[in-house]
Amino acid sequence: LQENLDAMWMALAGVTSVEVTNAVRSATVNGLPVLQGQSVALTDGELVAAADSPEKALKQALAKAGMGAGAFVTLYLGQQAGKQEAQELADQLRAQAAGIQVDLIYGGQPHYQYLASLE
Repeated sequence: LQENLDAMWMALAGVTSVEVTNAVRSATVNGLPVLQGQSVALTDGELVAAADSPEKALKQALAKAGMGAGAFVTLYLGQQAGKQEAQELADQLRAQAAGIQVDLIYGGQPHYQYLASLE
């Protein structure tokens, strides 16, 4: 049991999570100005990006998280995420560097346009 737990914790340490939602109010967080209604991205719970679209916010967050060649990204689409926009985003991410794998999964989450994991 302990071996399995240790292996799972080690694997989890190599995963970065990203959440994309809309700002409910204007604020400045960690020096980052955010306007009410803007798309915002949180990486491992910390606000890292604000943009005029969920796709731009997600791309900024993944770049800041160090996505590069050989990365594996899983995108969970929320109820509000457009399938065409998500497919275009996946194609753009794949084109950024060699060997990037992007999987799209409909998650159906109501408050997040995208949830993502980066390995």
